[in-house]
Amino acid sequence: MKTMHTTNESQDSIYARYKKDEPASVTIFNRQSRAYRFTNEPLADVLDAKLPADAPSLIITGAGDAPCLFAGMGSNEIHCVDISERSNAWCEYKFGAFTQMPYEKFSAALIDSHATWSTFPFDIPVSSLAKGIFEPHRESGKNLINTQAIFFDQGYAGSIAESAGYTEQDRYAAMQQNAMHATIRFYLTDLTKFFEKERVPDGYFGAAYLSNMLDHTKDPETGLFDFSTTRMLPVLKPVTQRLRKDGAIVLNIQWGDRAKKGIDEALDQLGFGMRVLPNNYIGCGRMYVATRKA
Repeated sequence: MKTMHTTNESQDSIYARYKKDEPASVTIFNRQSRAYRFTNEPLADVLDAKLPADAPSLIITGAGDAPCLFAGMGSNEIHCVDISERSNAWCEYKFGAFTQMPYEKFSAALIDSHATWSTFPFDIPVSSLAKGIFEPHRESGKNLINTQAIFFDQGYAGSIAESAGYTEQDRYAAMQQNAMHATIRFYLTDLTKFFEKERVPDGYFGAAYLSNMLDHTKDPETGLFDFSTTRMLPVLKPVTQRLRKDGAIVLNIQWGDRAKKGIDEALDQLGFGMRVLPNNYIGCGRMYVATRKA
């Protein structure tokens, strides 16, 4: 059975490989980008996507909700990639809280817009990097949403906790039980550099969640936005190669579909077709699933 070499590696050890690695990102995000407190996408629409269950998932960390949701849906192994230190650190705490805290405490500490650092789960085991980012706020009386050293402004981030998919009380406990059995690893890098650095077997992932990163692609040399098919192909190709035959790419397309044509054409060249998911939850843009053509 294929396995990732990082499955039994400590999180501190994985991060250590990226400490001095400052790649030119294919997106506008960078090492110091602030975290989104909760999704601004209609992420819960993915619940109807019928993704392969009990399979490893590759996920853009983002607000940390997709790792929780995919683990809650049954993915047994979560590999989170994000170039932002704050996003990965936030997800370490969020995922730990999700797997360990009852709904009422999780909601009060992380979902409630009035939550302060006094109820934050600082003692959940996390990496040294995550602890270094969050520990300075232990004695703070601020609301989480007002802590701009870590989070985007509440309005800009959206923070639609009810659209995260795992945060509704009636499904929280069941999804928590699934997530408790999942392993999770974080990689502090750009998605394209991840495949250059980590040994990922072909046909490994059941699903890859790319969030809306393709809405933010740029030419690393000029820094200008670039949504062309040429820009999308080198990002998508290594992802498709690491998917199982029945695997799927899930993504969010926003900003007036500015990247949709380039994504569609690149996927078509790679033998994938894209379909939009029914929209049942609020959020920016729409959720799409791409699978291999018959």
